[in-house]
Amino acid sequence: MQNRSFLYGDGFFESIRIIDKSIPLLNLHLERAQKTALFFGMNWPKKWDEPFFKHEIFDKYELTNGVVRITFYRANGGLYYTENAEICFEVSSRLMNETGIFLLNENTTSDNLIRQISELNELKLVVGTYIKKPINPLSPFKLNSAILYVYAAQQLKTANGIDDLFLLNEDGNICEALSSNVLIYIDGNWITPNMQTQGPVNGVYFAYMRQYISVKEKTVTINELKSAELILLTNATLGIRRACLIG
Repeated sequence: MQNRSFLYGDGFFESIRIIDKSIPLLNLHLERAQKTALFFGMNWPKKWDEPFFKHEIFDKYELTNGVVRITFYRANGGLYYTENAEICFEVSSRLMNETGIFLLNENTTSDNLIRQISELNELKLVVGTYIKKPINPLSPFKLNSAILYVYAAQQLKTANGIDDLFLLNEDGNICEALSSNVLIYIDGNWITPNMQTQGPVNGVYFAYMRQYISVKEKTVTINELKSAELILLTNATLGIRRACLIG
């Protein structure tokens, strides 16, 4: 097989939620995908806009509610080094009817969001100490080479009754969860690990959420996580979920 994604992990992906036959966050997904392609030296075709991908998705899949994964990868050629800047993609899908708190609006405030979140069941999480995520220029991207998360997820199997893991970065501070950004509410502020200095993926739902809610980016320690009044997990397929730290 010559596919560079398979050979070298030379690509990235977007997991995109479909709700009632609409794709509410598609613009943010494509914005992130274009920035990722630019970073890795891949040429993003001008025709790859929202109407193009809506056609690609709905022409192939009759989904009312679900998740579409678009896997982007560099065209074949070369070994580690290649001059090929052509980008390809493949689309796959799965059904999903779970909604949670997903769409916000101009009337969303921190106070009414807190009231809504307080009604959610809490997921139980522990701090994963098996592996720490490096902090480097690649950290914010949704890369096809996701072996770190695969390894962490395998370790989660040994933690009975635990729903997810808080991942640490190489400095021993909170980075993210397995597939979500982490936000905590403490001392009247929403706080999240800094996207540039703490290593989390630059999440689409997080970008969407901060259009409505003020969020500070900083270092988040384990002690701050323990002291938080609320802990949220956010990602583009499940929206917002409430979490608690066990142990």
